[in-house]
Amino acid sequence: TRLDFDECFGTAINRFVCQAVADEPITLYGRGTQARGFLPLRDSMQCLALVIEKPPGQGEYRVINQFAKVYSVTELAETVAKVAKRYFNRDPELLTIGNPRVEAAKHYYKPDRQILGDLGYEPRGDIEAEVREMFEDLLPHRERIVNHRCTLMPKISWM
Repeated sequence: TRLDFDECFGTAINRFVCQAVADEPITLYGRGTQARGFLPLRDSMQCLALVIEKPPGQGEYRVINQFAKVYSVTELAETVAKVAKRYFNRDPELLTIGNPRVEAAKHYYKPDRQILGDLGYEPRGDIEAEVREMFEDLLPHRERIVNHRCTLMPKISWM
């Protein structure tokens, strides 16, 4: 598998953890109020199994949003900083930069995960535990991340 943490393909959480591992500031785009759904990889397997085991009825159409909880980008960054400090003796700065993407600072985002819960999905962990595990996995590869630190700051303007 691969871990993308660049400005094009990297998720916010990957980028934030890699920035903290590399002792770089955690960069928030714009106001950091953009909302994102978060689902640990191990839970995505549980969700897929539930969907396969409990298919829709004949002629039924259903949309299933796979996420455990919705977080703002600022909440994700603050969680990464808190885990970095509490468990890994790092104290990353949160740095707000101009948003290189074309997106509203605040937008309507209210995905429904009721169907997933009705199928039996139960989150197995919390975001802090997931972030801590990411640090444990990535710290042994710190030098590789540091060697690619130039990809951590956005250079592309999506305007």
